[in-house]
Amino acid sequence: MPGIKLPLFFTGIALIAAGLANACNPNPADFFDQGRTSLTLELPENIESYSAEDCRACHPEDYEDWNDSMHARAFVDPIFQSAFRKEPAIWCVNCHAPLSQQAFTQTSGPYVVLEAEALEANDMQLNSASRRIQLRNEGINCAACHVRNGKILSSRPEYGPLEDMTPDGTVAVSKEGPAPHPTVYEPRLSTAEFCAGCHQFNFPFDDPAAIVHYGDEPMQNVYAEWSQHAGLKGISCQACHMSRDHHRLYGPHSPGWLSDRIQMHARMVETALGNVVVQCHLVIHGIGHNFPTGDLFRRVRIQIVINDQVLVERSFGRRILDRRHADAPGGFYKYVSEDTSLTPNEDLKIDHEFQLILPRIPTLQQRQNLSYRVLYEYQNASAAHAIGCNDKNATNCLHAEDMFILIASGPVAMPRIIDPRSHE
Repeated sequence: MPGIKLPLFFTGIALIAAGLANACNPNPADFFDQGRTSLTLELPENIESYSAEDCRACHPEDYEDWNDSMHARAFVDPIFQSAFRKEPAIWCVNCHAPLSQQAFTQTSGPYVVLEAEALEANDMQLNSASRRIQLRNEGINCAACHVRNGKILSSRPEYGPLEDMTPDGTVAVSKEGPAPHPTVYEPRLSTAEFCAGCHQFNFPFDDPAAIVHYGDEPMQNVYAEWSQHAGLKGISCQACHMSRDHHRLYGPHSPGWLSDRIQMHARMVETALGNVVVQCHLVIHGIGHNFPTGDLFRRVRIQIVINDQVLVERSFGRRILDRRHADAPGGFYKYVSEDTSLTPNEDLKIDHEFQLILPRIPTLQQRQNLSYRVLYEYQNASAAHAIGCNDKNATNCLHAEDMFILIASGPVAMPRIIDPRSHE
């Protein structure tokens, strides 16, 4: 998300991908619109604030599930903050802290000021700086998804509609009994289109006539990828990334959930010509889109190591660069310089074999310590440097634990002699 304000031009393949993304994303305006606008919500009766803390008393388990999720950390996440401090664009916060009540002040251009005054002098929920900061730091909270038009939305029909009131007009009633607030059944909460409003969008660029203007190159292409894989089988995002019985959200920041889907085998082989390679076989089960996907800096990195020293590695993901062009407004355009992300087969499984050539032949003692690591990289060091993470700007620096997680590791099996002509 860092430093993206430039117009973009497309190759034919990219145009097809973007066209598919736009055509397949009938996202309703009353939900999320890919960061174009914030959400101005009317509170339901008997609900006193927009904060998730006020949902906690009645929904403690759902609150804890949300609180452990990346939705709760959408605004305070160190990677987001390192980019946002460099360029506090309105389109960023319209997804990462989407409520207008989260108190950002928009400048004359496409940027926001965090130290906003209360939106209204008589707004008791936003009349103190601490309250604004708390609500802002909740990122994508309960209200962002579950409040519209003065009612609580539920994706489960047994919890709605709760529009009939008791005779005294204080408690909503449904077939499940009394409820403290009006609730309606909203089936769109369970659809991929609901997720697409924040997880499918193109690179923005400056346009004097618009606060947010997107180009044609996908910056996040998750929905378009899903529509070509899991979507063809009728499997929603929620079917994989949420639990039916809880409100837990799973994703690449859930190491155990991700590790359970991955199998990695590595074997060192010596060719008849004396070369030493590591044959790698990576299998990922139950994946409905490319891997990795989402933020453009995400990569999967396979490393062969001896005692934590990396001998050789290969990474998979996208690289998107600026290129100077005389005809482009601003003199630049974005283009995909590389896309090695892995795509699932029709069984929603990634099955990928490849070889890594060792730069030197390990000794017999070193072979006993030869191992592999599979890292999921949220942000690489070069990208972190580009958004201001360097020794001269320590406040913007990211720690290793912010940038990647280990999702698989193990020993490299010992060698056997093979005929190099049998392996391309």
